[in-house]
Amino acid sequence: MELYLYSLQKQPLRFNRVAFNSPLFILYSSGTTGKPKCIVHSVGGITLNHLKEHKLHCDIRSDDRVFYYTTCGWMMWNWHVSALASGATLVIYDGNPVYPSEEVLWDLAERSSVTLFGTAAKYLEAIEKNGFIPNKKFALPHLKTLCSTGSVLYPEQFDYVYQAIKSDLHLASISGGTDICGCFVLVTLSLPSIEENAKLQDLVLMLTCLTPTESLFQKSAANSFVLIAFQINRSAFGMMTVNATTMLIGLTLSSVGVMVTMC
Repeated sequence: MELYLYSLQKQPLRFNRVAFNSPLFILYSSGTTGKPKCIVHSVGGITLNHLKEHKLHCDIRSDDRVFYYTTCGWMMWNWHVSALASGATLVIYDGNPVYPSEEVLWDLAERSSVTLFGTAAKYLEAIEKNGFIPNKKFALPHLKTLCSTGSVLYPEQFDYVYQAIKSDLHLASISGGTDICGCFVLVTLSLPSIEENAKLQDLVLMLTCLTPTESLFQKSAANSFVLIAFQINRSAFGMMTVNATTMLIGLTLSSVGVMVTMC
C-alpha cells in the first residue's frame, strides 16, 4: 500500500522528444459511411491546430478555466484536453448533466470559476424545454464564452442563452469533425453573435457551401481552390494515418483517399 501511495505522489514531469508526425490520438469515424475506421492524428498537426483554435479563435489564456461537457469518445474530449497547451486549467465532469437536477453543470461552473463553458446544442435545447433558467440562481461572474456544437443552434436558443444564462457572454456556435479532430467553423471575439450563424471559417481553412445543384469541382474552380487527393497509409491493422504538414480540410473520406481543399 505504501508503494502504491508513493506512486500517486507528485512527480516531476518528464518530456520525450518525438517526431512531428508521431501519433497522438486515435479516433474512430462514426460509421455513417460504412464500417468505422481508425484515424490517427499526429502530435505536430493536432498541437498546431488546437493552439490556433484555442488561443487565436477562443482567446484561451493561462488564467482561464475551460470546461467542456463531453464523453471521452467524442473528439471534443481531445479538443478540451489540448487547452493545457495554452496554460489553461481544465474543469472536468463525469456524470449525468441533468442529475440530480439541471443545476449540476451550472453549479460546477460557478464554484470552479469557469471562463469557457462548452456543451452541445441538444443540451441547451433540453434545459430550455424543461423551463430551467440558470441565471435565477447562478451569476457566473467569470464566464466569458459559451461554445455549442454537435448541431446548429436554433434562433430561439440564442435568445435563451442571453436571457436565461448570461447577457454579457460570447456565444459561439461551432462545428468540426473527427476526421481533423478540430473545427471547420469557429468563433472570433471581433465579430458579433448572429442568430442561425456560425462566426467564420477556421483560420487557414478554405471552405465553401454547395447548393443541391452545384458540384464541388464547379464551385472550387470558381473560387480558385486547389483540389488535391492524397493516399492514406494503411497499416496491417486497417488503421488510417493522415500525415499532413499543411492545414487540410477533409471533404469526403473513403477507403481510397481523401479529397481536400488547401490554401
